[in-house]
Amino acid sequence: MDLKKLAIAATPKKLASYVAGLREPTGYDHGTIREDNHNGHRIIIRTTYDIEVDGRRVLLPLSVDNEGRVHCHSLPSYQFGSAMDMVKTLIDNFPEDFAGQKPPSNVRAPTAAV
Repeated sequence: MDLKKLAIAATPKKLASYVAGLREPTGYDHGTIREDNHNGHRIIIRTTYDIEVDGRRVLLPLSVDNEGRVHCHSLPSYQFGSAMDMVKTLIDNFPEDFAGQKPPSNVRAPTAAV
């Protein structure tokens, strides 16, 4: 490690320039990066989730493996076939975290697909 380079990089002017070049935070940005190789091609899939229950954002650390199974740190011994199934199980296992929440008046209930 070059201490002179480190000292220069740590100056307020250099740090401000670096921070100004970062992307705008979008809130809770926990996602999964899945990687694989296929027929000589490198594949990278980045997955993020923005979850709401009753119109309120729920911050969950989710990950998806290469087989598409969803995992959540809140339910470490479970695997799910979909993020929707995982959220339903969270509501069932932690009802107190969702008690008393009613959707805001401007949120409509989803309609079934035809």
